[in-house]
Amino acid sequence: MLILWMGWQHRWTADDAFINFRIVKQLENGHGLVFNIGDRVEAGTSPLWIFILATLDKFLPITLEWIAAIVALGSTVLGLRAAIAGTQQLVGRTMSTTTWTLPIGALIYVALPPAWDFATSGLESGLSVLWIGCSWYLLARHASRDAGRPPTYLLPVLLSLGPLIRPDFAVITIVFLAGVLTLSGRDRSRLLRLGIVTFIVPVVYEVFRAGYFGNLVPNTAIAKEGSSASWHQGWLYLCDLIGTYRLFLVVPAALLVFGWNALRRYRRPQRHISATHRAAITCLVAGLLHGLLIVRVGGDFMHGRLLLPSLLLLLLPIFVAPVRDVLWVAATAVCAWAALCAGTFHTPYSTAASAGGPPQPFDAIDPTSHIADERLVYLRMSGARHPVALSSYREHIWVQGGRYLSGIASADKPHLYLDGASRARLASPPLPLRAEYRGNGVAYVGAMGLISYVAQRDMRIVDRFGLSEPLSSHQRRLVLGRPGHEKDLPVAWIIAAYTPPDTALPKGVREEDVRAARHALTCGSFPELINAAQRPLTVGRFFSNIGHSFTLYGFRFPTDPIAAERGLCP
Repeated sequence: MLILWMGWQHRWTADDAFINFRIVKQLENGHGLVFNIGDRVEAGTSPLWIFILATLDKFLPITLEWIAAIVALGSTVLGLRAAIAGTQQLVGRTMSTTTWTLPIGALIYVALPPAWDFATSGLESGLSVLWIGCSWYLLARHASRDAGRPPTYLLPVLLSLGPLIRPDFAVITIVFLAGVLTLSGRDRSRLLRLGIVTFIVPVVYEVFRAGYFGNLVPNTAIAKEGSSASWHQGWLYLCDLIGTYRLFLVVPAALLVFGWNALRRYRRPQRHISATHRAAITCLVAGLLHGLLIVRVGGDFMHGRLLLPSLLLLLLPIFVAPVRDVLWVAATAVCAWAALCAGTFHTPYSTAASAGGPPQPFDAIDPTSHIADERLVYLRMSGARHPVALSSYREHIWVQGGRYLSGIASADKPHLYLDGASRARLASPPLPLRAEYRGNGVAYVGAMGLISYVAQRDMRIVDRFGLSEPLSSHQRRLVLGRPGHEKDLPVAWIIAAYTPPDTALPKGVREEDVRAARHALTCGSFPELINAAQRPLTVGRFFSNIGHSFTLYGFRFPTDPIAAERGLCP
């Protein structure tokens, strides 16, 4: 009930959620799983979340923003309830009728403000909690049965959905599958069937991804360089979470005290010791490996968000714990910490304010680590206590920018609109587009969620940071900074890609840069990168995309157009 109440009190919708909402609307209108019509680029990280939203949006009489908020919050509550039930199955076998149980691990998780923030947000976080909680419940149920008894196929089917919720959940899927196999006896044919059921959905979707999008991972993973290491930024991200809430003390101490007590209770009957231990170890290994992966790639720019699944996994073995004798002292200490965490602990940038004025949205971003109290940013942007619906942002400059673009767009004479600072007024006059472009124009923007959702669906929204634009995402990362915002495509590339050669250039854009970019776009892997996304999807194109997806996955080009021309063109 605590997470339900606090999640509802912290309800909101992030700008990134409107990226998913635009994809949902494109899918519903028959344009496919795309952000821009005619441009097959995987701008969403969670295809399963997008499919769920699209399905519900067809049948429910409320706006997509509220569907996402309610479903995410409900998924969070159900996921935590399933996690409690899973741990109870293991703990209950060894308890006497006079032993009390308390939700120690659950209390640690729900006391965290980031858990409240991302119980809604419009992103896939609630679905993540539901998937982890249900997977743990089924694994614990399997472990509490007789050793070697085959599990139902429901568990491997559920595990197969992990990579469709988030790509990094593939690590959790693999570890949980290993745990299932260790609990399922030595029948090789049975183990093989379990493996096939677990991987059939991810493999099929990966083939679809390679053929449809022409790449092996979502475009967002390329934009954020998800396969590269950024240990320093990841360490800052980890410390930002565990340091703020003193988790580096609470979590190890709780696991040691309550986990050890639980292990002692698993001594008899002997046949249940191994299965119970292996189930707990599976969660701990999954949590550690997932957390290590998140730290390696540099974390996220939203405070705590990507480490919440790791923390949840680590806490599952003690989500419910037997308490007696001296353990009441430890339980009291956890409750005291939870009260402090919920009411006192906060990040320094959550209370920062501009000198000489009221707090501004971007004061809630740490200037050193670039990590943000993202919900607070959007509360200040909107001026609303609970900015869930699009109407809550109606006065914000990004929404005004989307309306402005819709107002000036012309189907008869589409243009390229440059908005380098993501402002409502464009930075330069509209530029002509190439004759082969169809639609209501192209807008080059920074933040792409709200502005794209308000703008017309057939207007191509090109973001500087590469979430929806292959040119931006495939440039080389020059600096390590705010995750997801480290690549900033120079406007010369956009002018070269979308305008005819005789276009008069806006002030500040060098002619030699545009000329070099135009030439570079005809060299190396550029033609196939463009064709993979924009050519009509025939059977031949689908299989051609699969063949080129391995090359395109690793393709990177210098951000400087002249250097790119020199390196790619003979």
